[in-house]
Amino acid sequence: MGPVKKAAAICYRRKDTSIEILLVRAHGGGWIFPKGSIEPGEKAWKAAQREAFEEAGVTGQILHKRLTTFLHFKQSSRNTGTEYHVAAFLLLVMSMQSPEEKERQPTWFSPEDAERAIIQFRQFKYAEEYKRVIRLALAGLTGRHP
Repeated sequence: MGPVKKAAAICYRRKDTSIEILLVRAHGGGWIFPKGSIEPGEKAWKAAQREAFEEAGVTGQILHKRLTTFLHFKQSSRNTGTEYHVAAFLLLVMSMQSPEEKERQPTWFSPEDAERAIIQFRQFKYAEEYKRVIRLALAGLTGRHP
């Protein structure tokens, strides 16, 4: 993989005996993990934590160890775009408020529903990347391999 330029928070909470994943609306209308650029001199986990607050209005305990790196494609026009390498970090949500970016609509999903929601409107290669991240997160949280 190439250099990491973005960071994402894989936000989760435990509800009874299950785990829920928090997704936010992308500008194009689909669902994504809160993510954004890593500022110069900023640690990737800190960028993920910042993006989780800005886009989802959440704070909590973030693991400083990267869960994984995944590919994300951001379309800039009808036929062009940029592929990014995104560092993903688990963040246990402890509190939630209205996000700074109001259009993001943070929403909780079961892991299965999160997979279905996040792959909509994505090319197969990137849909598989997002599913892989959710499965790795779930494996890390439950101790079961994907």
